[in-house]
Amino acid sequence: MNNLNLTINSNNNIYLISDIHANLNLFKTILKDINFSIKDYLFILGDVIEKGDNNIEILDYLKNLLNSNYKIYIIKGNCDNVINEFKEPVDANKLYYYSQVLGHTILNEFYNKLNLDYVSEGFDINRNISLIYQNFKEYFDFINSFYETITINNKVLLMHSTLEEARKKAYLKTNIDDIKLRDLNICGHMPVQMYNKNKISSKPLIYDNFLHIDAGNHVVAFG
Repeated sequence: MNNLNLTINSNNNIYLISDIHANLNLFKTILKDINFSIKDYLFILGDVIEKGDNNIEILDYLKNLLNSNYKIYIIKGNCDNVINEFKEPVDANKLYYYSQVLGHTILNEFYNKLNLDYVSEGFDINRNISLIYQNFKEYFDFINSFYETITINNKVLLMHSTLEEARKKAYLKTNIDDIKLRDLNICGHMPVQMYNKNKISSKPLIYDNFLHIDAGNHVVAFG
């Protein structure tokens, strides 16, 4: 279980973001707008990849920031966990759905990097998925190093989703029943617009004991 208890001095700037979904330009713009520095803390509440077109690039960008000693803490989301579907044995229909129906997935970028013709009828998914893991193991390892939960000063719990959604999506190794809610619980995962479908808004809101901050990037209108 990859859970972190962290103590932070209140004098530090603390920023939270969720559901970047491979939108590297937007992420860079946000860091510039907040004048993010090496003294600040940044918590990314999951779904770094999928649904956008810069999956590999954003992982490389985050690795470079971490290697430069920026205080960045990343939580694994259900979309990040998709990468674990790309190991043998695989569900060929599921991978077909990812790459050819959904698209905008890191799997497509892996295929393209290796010049694999994954749209041809005779494409052997199992043989090529093994090739992908061999060539891109560093990305599998990086994503699987993300935290599942982070607790700050024993008062704030950070997760990708609510406990109910974590149980339903089954993307965590942590036993959901062992996760203890705190004075303040913050998550992403579900765009805030989904809780008020009659209102287009990206403002955080409280629902089901969690402060939700997912603004719906690549998912909802004006996300």
